[in-house]
Amino acid sequence: SIPEPSGQHTPPALAAFYMFWTMIILLQVLIPISLYVSIEIVKLGQIYFIQNDRDLYCEKADSMIECRALNISEDLGQVQYIFSDKTGTLTENKMVFRRCSIAGVEYSHEANGMSLQNKTELV
Repeated sequence: SIPEPSGQHTPPALAAFYMFWTMIILLQVLIPISLYVSIEIVKLGQIYFIQNDRDLYCEKADSMIECRALNISEDLGQVQYIFSDKTGTLTENKMVFRRCSIAGVEYSHEANGMSLQNKTELV
């Protein structure tokens, strides 16, 4: 047990609990609330620039891009791969890699390409 100035003894687990929360409260002062507010203002500015970017205008739908979350720029920064196809994903919930073209060089997967050519569709 840990002696206190009053002469009482505090169990070590309770003393550790008090010490942990005391440190959390003291260290909270190191990161001011104005930093959090500044980060949110920067996110609002990023959303403003994304929504007003003329390159993100869709002529077909006659609409601009719409941001619905403050963390959109953080999420977009984590995108590494975009997979898309014309059919199959929405109708059959299957996406099979057949081939792709990157900078004019075509890469294909022969086994998947052959199996899709031999597939007969049921009507």
